[in-house]
Amino acid sequence: MTTKRNNVVSSSYGSREYPNRAKNTINAGDMVYVDQTTYDIKALDSDAHAAYFCGTSNDTYPVAAYSPEGAPYYGMNVGRLDRRNFYLKSGTTVNPGQAVYWGGDAQTVTDSASGANTHSVGTVANLPDGTQIALVGTGTNVVQVDVVAVL
Repeated sequence: MTTKRNNVVSSSYGSREYPNRAKNTINAGDMVYVDQTTYDIKALDSDAHAAYFCGTSNDTYPVAAYSPEGAPYYGMNVGRLDRRNFYLKSGTTVNPGQAVYWGGDAQTVTDSASGANTHSVGTVANLPDGTQIALVGTGTNVVQVDVVAVL
């Protein structure tokens, strides 16, 4: 499952191109993983797939300015060491340095206490103003996460 929210990158320290030959729909800001059958990237859709988490997409596919099939080039730029904005799942409480996990869609994170999540996608960023201390998710508020890719 992917979203139409296209979150903005706060900062990006490293990125890599990944193939999307299957033309999977991916939005900028989506957490993505490498499918272990096709070796294409897809929007993160489960904790099990988070074991193959490769970062967050810097691109959107398909690109509306191109044909219905999308852009002529099927590679996508993925941020691997980024600070990203994600939605915080409703009822989740997080603190700086705490690990966060896939939260139900490709742009939402949760804490480990919210389910059987075992594959972290990053940690809650420690902001100088202290705004992320005991931050409680509403489902529409944003948390900054330091993303660390597995693959």
